[in-house]
Amino acid sequence: MLLITGFIIFLLVGPVIVLLARGYSYDFANRRFIKTGALIIKSDPRGASVYLNGAPIGTAPITKRFLLPDEYSVEIKKSGYLPWRKHITLHPQGVASLNPVLFRQATPSILATSTIDFLVKGENIYAAIGDDFYLFRFGGLGKTLFATSTARQTPTQSPSPDSEKIVFEGKNEIWFWRSYNGKEEKFLVTRSAEPIENPILNKETHYVFFQVRRTIKAIELDKEGVPNVYDLLSTKNLQTKFAISPNGRELIYLEDGTLFRLNIR
Repeated sequence: MLLITGFIIFLLVGPVIVLLARGYSYDFANRRFIKTGALIIKSDPRGASVYLNGAPIGTAPITKRFLLPDEYSVEIKKSGYLPWRKHITLHPQGVASLNPVLFRQATPSILATSTIDFLVKGENIYAAIGDDFYLFRFGGLGKTLFATSTARQTPTQSPSPDSEKIVFEGKNEIWFWRSYNGKEEKFLVTRSAEPIENPILNKETHYVFFQVRRTIKAIELDKEGVPNVYDLLSTKNLQTKFAISPNGRELIYLEDGTLFRLNIR
């Protein structure tokens, strides 16, 4: 009798266990099994707190399985950083992968005074200070005398061709353009009622940095959902020359003859 009872229980429970193992979940509202999805989150920096529909679920990196197909609100927070938010739609047997970059809440430091202009090439920052040129490096300390000039000059830079770039149109729009495998892709990054100045694409973070009036902003490249937009810095001037390090961790800018550095990641 005990053996028969156990066999009957196995017949009843066995299929349920198999369905659960294959990623199904029981929908009590509709009284049926449905295919679930998964959410994978890896934040930069690691260790950020993750909230799903307002409830904490752990710290990144994290994988959340057996989520019912639905729309979810994801929020990622870390002390000393600006929060990151995204609305996602999870489909049956779908996997949503998020790799958010978090920006610091930081205070600028002074690199140099009496600066006329600067130029960035790779990791190097060339600054015209007085009648001389000095070399700084992103992530480095101090400066090196690069060249001495009897006449004041301004460093110049030649644009280089690239397969990924931003297209600045009409002073009020930024478009992203990419060419790969003989195909072209173009989508609107942002539109502003106020004039946009100095848009810069950073591939490491997948953000575009730009200035609107007296604010330097960063906007996420996201053609599907609603991109995150951050106000990184308030400036004194409407047109402030700035640059981003190749790894997207530093922002330097020139204002009233002073060259500043801001650690944004």
